[in-house]
Amino acid sequence: MLLGIQKTKINGIVSLIVPYEWVYRPSTKPIRDFIRKQGWSTHIYRFKTPIFDGVDTTASISLIDKSINNGQWNYYNIDRDQNIRKQNGVLENSNAVLGYEKRVAFGLLGAQPRYPENIYIVRKRKDR
Repeated sequence: MLLGIQKTKINGIVSLIVPYEWVYRPSTKPIRDFIRKQGWSTHIYRFKTPIFDGVDTTASISLIDKSINNGQWNYYNIDRDQNIRKQNGVLENSNAVLGYEKRVAFGLLGAQPRYPENIYIVRKRKDR
């Protein structure tokens, strides 16, 4: 993905078929931050049904327009009949993506983790 962004002309359009998860996974945050810092217009089209046989990842088409510097991120869903519907944000519902937190306690029936500092848990946020 980064190579596509780097190789595209300064006012070009980057078009990629990539897993939809890039829009919220912590591992791709540096790429999202870079795109936001540049202010490029970004459109992400998520396929609601599988488009590749034997692939479980949710596919998406991501368009990054380097000629438009409005910083907008737009999300769309493509259904089974190829109808496109705009979505309000990364997720279809109002719940935010859960963040990653380091684990504070650990126990696996006597098993000792080799690198406990690299183990993470996901905890549901309590409603306020």
